[in-house]
Amino acid sequence: MYIEGQGKVVTVKQFEILLEKYSDSIFGFCCHLTGSIDSAEDLYQYAILKAFSMIQKINCEDTDENSYKSVRNYIIGIAVRLYKNETKKKINNILVYDKEIIDSIKSEQDIESDFIGNDIKSAVRQIVANLSYKFRSVVYMFYFADMSIDEISCNLKIPKGTVKSRLNRARAIIKKEMEEKGYDRY
Repeated sequence: MYIEGQGKVVTVKQFEILLEKYSDSIFGFCCHLTGSIDSAEDLYQYAILKAFSMIQKINCEDTDENSYKSVRNYIIGIAVRLYKNETKKKINNILVYDKEIIDSIKSEQDIESDFIGNDIKSAVRQIVANLSYKFRSVVYMFYFADMSIDEISCNLKIPKGTVKSRLNRARAIIKKEMEEKGYDRY
């Protein structure tokens, strides 16, 4: 867990274990955030290097899974801050999906249901990709990285109420645009 003065400092071996467990998750988050593999690779490498350079400040409770997840979230927070600092431009509309997400899209229903479901998911992804950075980042952190409101607040250094507000506003935008596209029951 990242709390100075508490717990044990992360060792190089623990950092390696963390990367073995969560590198795909962190990289996938970088892909969603940047919208391109090349940019995601750079962002991922910078975030890992930054975290590794701060290894003496990162604390972890031995092999506790929650501690590893907390450090993973800390690295995702580093990636968000690096991305925010590097670019204020509108991102590309290209979305990159890692194997895990593609596998989760597949269902056991018939082909027609799969097509309709994939069409809806694709429409939602496109809308999310077009959201402004402040909405898109909290949506990705909440839904893709499975971070709590508190963790997002801590990583983005914004109040919890702001995180909740941005999530609600993003949901409203998504709902409105889905209805405009003809998805009445979304």
